[in-house]
Amino acid sequence: MKVLAIIPLRIGSKRLPKKNFLALSGRPLYWWVLREACACRRIDKVVVSTDADRRSLIPENYDIIQRPPELATDTATTEDVVEDVIRKGEYNDYDTIMLIQATTPFTSTDVMDKALRIFEENHLVCLVSVNEQYHPNGAFYIIQREIFFQNKTFWVKGMSIIKMNNRNSLDIDNIWDFRIAEALTNGLIYDSENGK
Repeated sequence: MKVLAIIPLRIGSKRLPKKNFLALSGRPLYWWVLREACACRRIDKVVVSTDADRRSLIPENYDIIQRPPELATDTATTEDVVEDVIRKGEYNDYDTIMLIQATTPFTSTDVMDKALRIFEENHLVCLVSVNEQYHPNGAFYIIQREIFFQNKTFWVKGMSIIKMNNRNSLDIDNIWDFRIAEALTNGLIYDSENGK
């Protein structure tokens, strides 16, 4: 299995302007999950799809695909962005796609590694992360490349799930979500999941 991880990174956001670039404990929001993805041994290549100036991004071991304006709008789908990355880059030899959202800063290397191990060992078609209430948390999606191009979606027949705790499932959608993330990273509220 050869894994291509894609992190969409758009400047604009309706509910929380420039949320992917907001400073969370001194680092841009996107950096938290990007760092974890780059450290995951089961991921062979990390690619960031963005409409931002590449010079504004923190240097790490990842590729950057410049997103066209039509894919940097509120109407553009994540599936369109993933397809753009794969068709633009030289990624034909990757058989597995992992979409990771920058807005879930507590998605760890450990859970990425576990998910990819389960995906490979069980020969899964698609694997989606969910929270403790079994609702999709938006953290990541893993799918066979061939299945993605056949369906042009991550929501396919035979999809499996992997559960994450509620703390690590936090998805930054508005200012209140961001304030909770700040409180957690700064130790201002008790983190029962990590005992601190």
